[in-house]
Amino acid sequence: MDDKKPIAYVMRHGDTDLNDDNAFRGMLDPCLNDEGVVQAHKAAEFLSRQNIERVICSPLHRAVQTAEIVSGTLGGRCIEQSRCLFPWQIAPLYGKDKDEFAEALDHFVDNPTETPKNGESLSDFIERVGDFFEDKLCPHCVTLFVCHTSNIVALNDIINGTSEGSPESGEVVAPGGICAIYCDEDEDGGYEIEPIFGETHDAEFGS
Repeated sequence: MDDKKPIAYVMRHGDTDLNDDNAFRGMLDPCLNDEGVVQAHKAAEFLSRQNIERVICSPLHRAVQTAEIVSGTLGGRCIEQSRCLFPWQIAPLYGKDKDEFAEALDHFVDNPTETPKNGESLSDFIERVGDFFEDKLCPHCVTLFVCHTSNIVALNDIINGTSEGSPESGEVVAPGGICAIYCDEDEDGGYEIEPIFGETHDAEFGS
C-alpha cells in the first residue's frame, strides 16, 4: 500500500491504570497514566508527518486526553467529540478482571443479539460503529479518530467482513497504536484497514 494515501487514521487511546490491572474499562472513565501520556506523545510525533485535517474522539477522558496531546502537536486542530465512539457497553463487566470474566464476555460474543443489563448487544454496537464510520469517512478530509479497542475491532471486522461473533480472530493495535484506512480501489465504495504504528495483539472487545 506504499502508493496509497490514507483517508483516515484510527488511534487507540493511551494506557490507563485499568489497562495495567487487566480490567474491562468500557464506560469507566480513568485518565491516562504516565505511560499512556508517553504513548500519546509518541503517536502524536508520528502523526505530525501526516496531513490530518480534523480530529474526532470518544468523549471518555482517556480518549480526550490522547486527542488533545495529538491535536497540540498538529498545531491545535479543533477536536469534535462523538458519543458514537463510546466503547461497547457491557456494564456487568466494567472493572472486572478480563481473564477471570472471559467466559462472561464470550457469552455476549457468542450471543450477539443478547443485550447485557444496562448495556448494548454486540450486534447493536457493531451497527453503531458501522453507521458512524460510514457517515464520517471522507476521501477529501483526512480524519483522525481517537477511540477504544472495541471500536477498532468492530471497524476491522466490518471492513474485512469478519464475523462479528468472532472478534478474537482479528488484530488491533496496542495503547497509543494507529491504523490507517484506505479507499479500496478494487472494490467500489470499499475500504482497507492496516495497523501502521504500535504493536499488534489478538483483538478483544471491551477496552
